[in-house]
Amino acid sequence: MVPTLRVFAFSLGTTLVFYKCHGYLGTVVYCEGISMEPTIQHGDYLLVEKLSLYRGQIKKLLDSLLNVIFSGDIVVARQLRESGTCCHILKRVRATGGEAVNYWSPKLAKSVTVYVPEEHVWLEGDNKRHSLDSRTYGSVPMGHLEYRVFCRLWPLSSFGRFDKRNHTR
Repeated sequence: MVPTLRVFAFSLGTTLVFYKCHGYLGTVVYCEGISMEPTIQHGDYLLVEKLSLYRGQIKKLLDSLLNVIFSGDIVVARQLRESGTCCHILKRVRATGGEAVNYWSPKLAKSVTVYVPEEHVWLEGDNKRHSLDSRTYGSVPMGHLEYRVFCRLWPLSSFGRFDKRNHTR
């Protein structure tokens, strides 16, 4: 095969594999907003991995051996707006089903404790003062989770994986 043809064939094959895997394994997302600062900045590009949804639940890899979602993970979830349109939010999992969450409610001007129902998660932004999250709209069904953040791709100076500890302001 002529070298140019080999390069073309390799490029075409790689493109087809990427295209086929893109929606099933993961994708790159662009971040907008300040709700996840200081962890994630407006304008960052993240590599996210697709979560397998099975009957509205997160499918567990090797069912009993590996739980897919943990407190501290950063996820992308579907959210339905009042207008009926769908958007995506990027938040940190603060608690999973069966866990208690304590947070300050500005509406009630006091500390509130809630229990997260099974098959739900409690999502919060790291920048508490500028985040619309579960403190406003309650727990999120696990079936709404679409991706888990794997690593930051851009800017290159911040390339790498994220720490699971809560970074809040």
